[in-house]
Amino acid sequence: MTTDVVTIPKRLSLQEFVDGYVFRHRFTYYPVVDAEGRLAGLVSGRMLRDVDRDQWPYLTIGDVMREVSPNLVLDPDADAVDALSALRQGEEQRAVVVQDGRPVGIVSLRDLLQFLALKIDLSPRRRG
Repeated sequence: MTTDVVTIPKRLSLQEFVDGYVFRHRFTYYPVVDAEGRLAGLVSGRMLRDVDRDQWPYLTIGDVMREVSPNLVLDPDADAVDALSALRQGEEQRAVVVQDGRPVGIVSLRDLLQFLALKIDLSPRRRG
C-alpha cells in the first residue's frame, strides 16, 4: 500500500489541479475528498484530456471525478486475497484504503503482485 496519499479537494479547479498536483506528484490517480476529508471519488490527469482548456479555471474536480466503486474501498486490515479480488473487478486496478471515511492509502494491482511475489520468495520451501 502506498501511504503517502495526496488527496485532492473536490472544490479545487481543474487548473489548480494541473498546476499544483499533476506534474508535481506524478501519481496516476488521486483520491478526491469532500470538505470534511472523506473519500468522494478518484481523479487522474488523463480525465482532463476531453475537457476544453478554457474551462479548466471554472470547472472543479467534482465535475470530472469518478466515484469509487464500493468494492474498491478497502479497510486497512483487509488481507491480500480480499485486495486482489477487489482489484480484479476495477478498471483502474487501484483500490483506496479508507479508515473512518478518510483515504489513508492506495493499493495498485502491481504493488499487490510484487508483495505476493516477495512473500512467495521468502516463504520456506517444502522439500519433497
